Amino acid sequence: MIHDPAPLAAGCGKVDITPPIGALLAGSLFPREAKSIKFPLYVRCLALRTAEGWWALVTLDLLVLERDFIDLIKARIERRIGIPMGRLTVCCSHTHSGPYTTPLFGGEPVDWDYMQTVVEAALEAVNQAVASMQPAQVGFGTTIVRDVAFNSRLKLKDGSIAFWGKPAEEDIEGTTGPVDPQVSLLAFTDHDEKPIALVYNVNCHTNTDSSREGEAISADYPGFASEIIERQWGGMALFTLGSCGDVHPDYSLGSQVIGERIGSAVSTATATLIDYDTDPRLSVTTAEVRLKLRADPRFRKADVDRVLSQKTFPPEMRDPIIALFAQEAEGIARLKRAGDEVTTLLQVIRLGTTDLVCVPGELFTEYGQRIKGASQARHSLILELSNDWVGYIPTLEAHQLGGYQTWTAYSSKLEIEAGERITQEVIRMLDRL
Repeated sequence: MIHDPAPLAAGCGKVDITPPIGALLAGSLFPREAKSIKFPLYVRCLALRTAEGWWALVTLDLLVLERDFIDLIKARIERRIGIPMGRLTVCCSHTHSGPYTTPLFGGEPVDWDYMQTVVEAALEAVNQAVASMQPAQVGFGTTIVRDVAFNSRLKLKDGSIAFWGKPAEEDIEGTTGPVDPQVSLLAFTDHDEKPIALVYNVNCHTNTDSSREGEAISADYPGFASEIIERQWGGMALFTLGSCGDVHPDYSLGSQVIGERIGSAVSTATATLIDYDTDPRLSVTTAEVRLKLRADPRFRKADVDRVLSQKTFPPEMRDPIIALFAQEAEGIARLKRAGDEVTTLLQVIRLGTTDLVCVPGELFTEYGQRIKGASQARHSLILELSNDWVGYIPTLEAHQLGGYQTWTAYSSKLEIEAGERITQEVIRMLDRL
């Protein structure tokens, strides 16, 4: 039964969702069979109650989840626990070393028996959070973590855009976008400042392990970061992904080193938290937005050929990738013939002096910075991959330059103006708060 603590109460929960050895791993262009477990996967929940009602954040160490499945989780939570669907945020860490959760490149099969265990685990995490509710206060903090990420859309001297990895320095002409090194955190403690839970937000893709240890299940760097935060600060750590559709980790460091740097920086930053509040105002606003599919979903073979001809790219991978993206473009063309729109969800949570902006795809950094700059709250965070997954959301300039994130595929299917439309709608939502 739900209690009604006031003015602010918080609780948290955590359940293991690690798939078995042998599971097919998503996050690469082609499936990989899991042969080991480097770091377990979890679903975590932070539940809050204020005078304005509930809000619960559910984070999962998974690549992506689409809206139909997320709405199933939300409906079960509302029915069994009583938190309204509109007061729930469900987001993924985007680890590229977890199981398939939706058909991606080539339509790889999803283990729906496993997916049912994810639903039940999410319910249990929320149950734990509600059962552990206690009077709380919230404080905000930031830290800067440099030299763990780079904007991977590097422009090369031949005019092409680099693939995921970092090419040779002598081939690079320059970068095409920024990196946001700020790590933001919301820390919840009891009134004696004993830790309850901490939400931290990092603007960097979580695909270190898929590039280095492709056959291992792993939560990637957030697993190591959360472990350090929980050991050094206490309480439960919930990772959220900031705007980083075009930002990737420094693969040479590895997930443990990156996680340790982020975790240590966050733990240190908890000593300088500001704006502590025992009675923050809470508002949750949602808006549905309709986005058109790519106007011309044809396979752009010339750009694909140019990128795959880079000298650092394995020649044996070129033909399979060309065939894959030709197939993907054909699939999006079929989707477009069946219906030209995608309806997705935007969400803005204002908690005291902080805005949390929830977007459903892989937003490029420039858009995230524009949104944060438009927020009238003292602090703001972008939560990517929240409540849905609509693929990459590149800038108009990125579409003009080409490159992997713009190639028509299930991972990049929206009209090229989608990023502008999402950004403008979110800013309107912020203005109405």
